[in-house]
Order: sequence, then structure tokens, then C-alpha cells
Amino acid sequence: MNETIKEHSWIPLIVVAFASFIIALDSTFMNVSISQLVDDLHTIYYYIKF
Repeated sequence: MNETIKEHSWIPLIVVAFASFIIALDSTFMNVSISQLVDDLHTIYYYIKF
């Protein structure tokens, strides 16, 4: 029984680490693409960010 609990205790950590990685990756892509989006829509950074 204790072996099963120890094996499954890593799953939440892996899920949270993977979710954090995806959020960081998404943030990076958005920061890179916002400048092109501002140019394409002929607007300013403030309107895109908020």
C-alpha cells in the first residue's frame, strides 16, 4: 500500500511543473508576437495588453 502512495505522490508535482512550463512558454510567445500584432492592427501596446 505504501509503495502505491509513493508512486502516485509524484503525479501532482509533474502536472503542476508541466502546467507552469506551458504558461511560461505561452507568455514568451505572446511577448514576442505583441509587437507584430501592434503593427498589423495599427494600434498601440496599451490596447493590446489590456
